[in-house]
Amino acid sequence: MSQKSMTSRIAILGSGEVGSTIAYSLILNPVAGEILLVDPKEEVRDAQVQDLSDATFHGNTSTQVRAGTHKEAGQCDIVVITAGAAQKKGESRTDLVGRNLKILSSAIDDMKPFREDTIIVLVSNPVDILTYFAQKFSGLPKHQVIGSGTFLDSARLRGILAQKCGVAASSIDAYVLGEHGDSQMVIGGVPLELALPDASIDKAAIAEDTKKKAAAIMESKGATAYGIGGVTSSICKSILFDQCNIRPISHYQDDMNVCLSMPVIIGRKGIVRQIPLKLNDGEKKELEQSAKSLREIIDDVEKEQSKEDGLIDPTQHYQYLLRCPHVPPDTPSTFVSKSCGYDSCTTIQQQFDSAHTRHWVSHYGQDMYLDHSTPYKDHTCMDGWRDGRTFWRNITDLP
Repeated sequence: MSQKSMTSRIAILGSGEVGSTIAYSLILNPVAGEILLVDPKEEVRDAQVQDLSDATFHGNTSTQVRAGTHKEAGQCDIVVITAGAAQKKGESRTDLVGRNLKILSSAIDDMKPFREDTIIVLVSNPVDILTYFAQKFSGLPKHQVIGSGTFLDSARLRGILAQKCGVAASSIDAYVLGEHGDSQMVIGGVPLELALPDASIDKAAIAEDTKKKAAAIMESKGATAYGIGGVTSSICKSILFDQCNIRPISHYQDDMNVCLSMPVIIGRKGIVRQIPLKLNDGEKKELEQSAKSLREIIDDVEKEQSKEDGLIDPTQHYQYLLRCPHVPPDTPSTFVSKSCGYDSCTTIQQQFDSAHTRHWVSHYGQDMYLDHSTPYKDHTCMDGWRDGRTFWRNITDLP
């Protein structure tokens, strides 16, 4: 272990089977000087700490394990989030997201304020959707909030291909991209077929086998742990040692407005950069469908959140770009108004004070106030309902 990594700390939220297995993998492959287990179930957490501490006495490791708090976690180098509810029989993915989102939101609030260079690694499922919301909730830069994504799926894919082709898995360059779930896709089969023309490769069948492997494990033993433990340990090592490895990691895609997995270079700052891929038309279509599937779930969740909070449904009232004019400092206020584009929606009216730090909105007859921590630089209020939703969710009580 390097001198720098000996002083680093990793917090793991959730001390269940997945969280404890990740901790065990981090101990066997010394990555950090200290591992903090954070869990409201103190008895289970403390028992895991004692059990894992025994592992630190075996082998060449100086890693220490102890119980930690959410506030301590927010000041760690890496926060690994495994906490979350399991999907119930007959429960939709949207319902599962809703339950896990409450757990995630509460945990992130308890960790604030974050250290400015903290990296969040999401492991809880649905990992892509939770990664998207973790970035929104935390306020950390997008390159610092990532998910395990299809890294494990890609490892499974390479293992299956290695067995079928009789080559080392490390020699195979193939990825599972997109969503970690039903809409994931496989690339890399064609180059492999060219390299091994005698090998019988059914790309569709292999992709299906890759998807089914996790389900088969869960059906037999209830959960997967060792694979994700090794994968997460590898991600943490790439970050803390600044290895700049290429990994298929879930992260925010600007052009799709979702988080999904694409190959990236990962180092101490999180996502260093995404690796461009040459996808054929079929693969591009699959990736777009994967993003669409994720976006639909996010839209549904945000719509439900708006209803629960008693806020205007942003999916029904698309907020177009509104700008306030540049006003002289001695001007008390100014108004701008513009229709939001829907026949069923009334005119939006905004009032800015001279400091451009507060504005008033009248929409469907509701008067609302919003305070901003910093003045507008370009006087842009919002651009599209996705940004507009953040606006509505930050509305404060009337003064």
